[in-house]
Amino acid sequence: MRGKRDGQMVNVYANPTSVPDPNIKTAKGHVEYGFNLDGKDGPNDFIDPQTNEHGVDDMLYRALGCFITQRASGGKRATWPDIEWDMTRDQMPAWIIEVSGIERDASGKIKDGDVKVGFYRATGPVTRNAAGDPQSDMSFTVDTNPRTQNVVHATMKNGTLWSDPFEFYMIQDPFAVAEYHFKKTQIRLTLNDDGTAKGVLGGYQPWLPIYESFALGGSTNELNLSVNTPGIYYALKKLADFEPDANGQNQYISSSYMIEAVPAFISHPNADKTSLNEQRGNVGPVKLAQSSH
Repeated sequence: MRGKRDGQMVNVYANPTSVPDPNIKTAKGHVEYGFNLDGKDGPNDFIDPQTNEHGVDDMLYRALGCFITQRASGGKRATWPDIEWDMTRDQMPAWIIEVSGIERDASGKIKDGDVKVGFYRATGPVTRNAAGDPQSDMSFTVDTNPRTQNVVHATMKNGTLWSDPFEFYMIQDPFAVAEYHFKKTQIRLTLNDDGTAKGVLGGYQPWLPIYESFALGGSTNELNLSVNTPGIYYALKKLADFEPDANGQNQYISSSYMIEAVPAFISHPNADKTSLNEQRGNVGPVKLAQSSH
């Protein structure tokens, strides 16, 4: 209740502009995983350490990268995003990636060429192995909800998949961000011989739901995560870089997320929903954690 509006105390998390902008520190580096979403190379952009692509857009990382609980180090996942994901996935339906149209040469190596990527939600959650990670080679049925259907053309090159830009929708869990909606989305995914896959998903997403994921926890989040919640609101608003409204305020912010996947069996319900057409998916339930460097 530290905020004030019209002389009255108000909930600062529901009313972040009731306090002045604290001007939180933001990330100043220029190395980050992701994509050049706007085709430009600006002074605030990054260079991808894997592809050496310049002009990488990830203003979400710039906004949150100075909070230690949002940042990864030493090859580990970012602390708080990983905890959010881990706490929800025992009841949250799994996310599924399916790559179809893959061709292999006589040695079994994936050939370069066109493929199709489906990114879906399953009807049930993952099963964990003894280490607490998703168990490989489990069976999942694809949820037919249109809000979880994403199919796009992609290209394989030297074992890595590159998707065309597309619009991405996915339901997650209200504990974190309840629904993801990315524009100008791109996926880069390296397919390994053991069926696992790792890569990056990048695009522009609405920034206000990201702020809400911090604000809903109120003072508990602010204390335990060592963040300044109104400061996050102001930083996201200032760094948002896509789709301005009538007043010129950008409603979307560029971001990138790391993908980790294990192999799974995927069943697609037929249109009449009376039988299943089962096939082996190339990659399966994914774990998503905010990309950071």
